[in-house]
Amino acid sequence: MKRMFLTLLSCGAVLCSCVEKDTEALFTDATLAVQLPDSLQMVRLQATAVFTNANTRRSIASSDFRDGVLSVRLQKGIYSIGIGSGSTVEYIVKSTGESYMRQVTADTRAALLDDRETVRIDLLWYENSASAGADAAER
Repeated sequence: MKRMFLTLLSCGAVLCSCVEKDTEALFTDATLAVQLPDSLQMVRLQATAVFTNANTRRSIASSDFRDGVLSVRLQKGIYSIGIGSGSTVEYIVKSTGESYMRQVTADTRAALLDDRETVRIDLLWYENSASAGADAAER
């Protein structure tokens, strides 16, 4: 009886050590890159991006943008990505050198985040913003 117990115990230990838990396969390093028109140069972006998983409805928010680029580690899946109202971008019109600040928003409906994905997102300008440099630069 004792010998059978020791044999089962050692078999159980071997089986438990064979299982590899590869959690790295479940996650991705996603990059969100905010794009401005070619005629503008971004100076500063103050925004919060919200990643919402389409399957779990779990949302993750981050505002750690560096030069218009945000890197975040997420579970692989399909996400809607949004930059909420109240976000601002400061930019320079390249042709004139004039500096402006505008409120912006952005939304992407379905982005597949698999292995080291980069999602490029265009900003939507608020029409009632005080500065109109982007309007002039796009013409």
